This record gives sequence, C-alpha cells and structure tokens, in this order.
Amino acid sequence: MDPSRDPDELRRRQMMERMKWELARELGVKPPVDGYWGGFPSKVCGQIGGRLRQRIRVLTEEGPSGKKPASSGSPPGPGSNPRREAGGSSRGVGGSAQGAPKTRRRGSSR
Repeated sequence: MDPSRDPDELRRRQMMERMKWELARELGVKPPVDGYWGGFPSKVCGQIGGRLRQRIRVLTEEGPSGKKPASSGSPPGPGSNPRREAGGSSRGVGGSAQGAPKTRRRGSSR
C-alpha cells in the first residue's frame, strides 16, 4: 500500500505537524501561514526539531496510556554505544571526521 494513502501514516504526519506548530509557539516563533519553513533560520528549525524529537521519545516510551512500561531489564549503561565497541574515538585517525590527518591553515604561525 502507498504510504501516503495509509490512514495511520496520515494521522502520524498530521500529529507531527501539530506538535511542530505547538513547539514553535512555545519557543516564541510565529509559524508560517503558508506552512513553508524555508524562510526561517536553521537554528530555529533545529530547536523545534530537537524538542519535537524529545517529545516523540517521551510519547513512545510512555505509550498510548500515558504510563511508562515496566522495564524488562537494566537500562543501557554509559559504555553501551554499539558504534564505539572498539573503545576508541569515533572520529578516527588525526581527530578529523573523515580520518584525514590534521593540516595547518595557511598563514598559521604555529
């Protein structure tokens, strides 16, 4: 089935849009009348998106009843990130994101 025709997907999208507008108002941002957010600074959109993500996380953890489900085990500890199993930095060699060695900028006196 086409996701755009799925009634559950449509309901989720409408709920997300309502939450986005509500969060924008909470942050003191007047939502766009035409629904186009492209004229807003990325910082503002990022704040709205970050809070939206937090709210969704809380809603999914609590479930439809509004109560947190009983935990089946202990929560993941601080070292449980599967991406960092090797124990090293996530940035790789040289401290850059792509693993390329650090280089000096032109005109640097170092």
